[in-house]
Amino acid sequence: AWPAQPGTTLLAVAQWTAPASEDVRGGDLDLLLIDTASGRPLAWTRVADAVSSDALRFTGLRLDTARWQLDPATRAFGVRMDYNGSSGPNPFAQSELQLFVREGRQLRRVLAPLAVSGSRGEWDTRCAGEFSRFERTLEMGNANAVGLAPIVVREKRTDTISVAAGDDCHATDTTAPAQRWTLQPRDGRYAVPEALRGL
Repeated sequence: AWPAQPGTTLLAVAQWTAPASEDVRGGDLDLLLIDTASGRPLAWTRVADAVSSDALRFTGLRLDTARWQLDPATRAFGVRMDYNGSSGPNPFAQSELQLFVREGRQLRRVLAPLAVSGSRGEWDTRCAGEFSRFERTLEMGNANAVGLAPIVVREKRTDTISVAAGDDCHATDTTAPAQRWTLQPRDGRYAVPEALRGL
């Protein structure tokens, strides 16, 4: 259910195409806004080539109905997608967020995939190795007189070094300096810097 529009339901579906091989497949993302009582579609879109699963496995799809108030009249909803790596010595995980708004019978993407959390590393599968993990929070900035409000992104990152000492394994964490970005709207969309982009 989408609280911003009572009586409506959001639906997100990964539409897989025929796999290229046993381990490689891709597909589109279908999004629908439905009248809850009748089941009638009110608005929809298909995002081509939005999902893929190969060396990085697609593992989850969630709807985000937090209060994404872009301006007094425009409320967005989010789609979160999760990926995990398949390599034991090189672990990888990442979650991404996209934002969409309703425009009549269409659902329009206003924020392309932005990585909101993740971790990666390289280790000997026993102890010794280096790892890094990050968490990013997004909040709406102050709206201008016209146009959409900016989105403020803040990042916390922790780097870890693990070293074997006899039968023990010692890990040392280092917190990186906090980082901050402001995504400014342009032509009704938010540009995502290279450092924040999803897969």
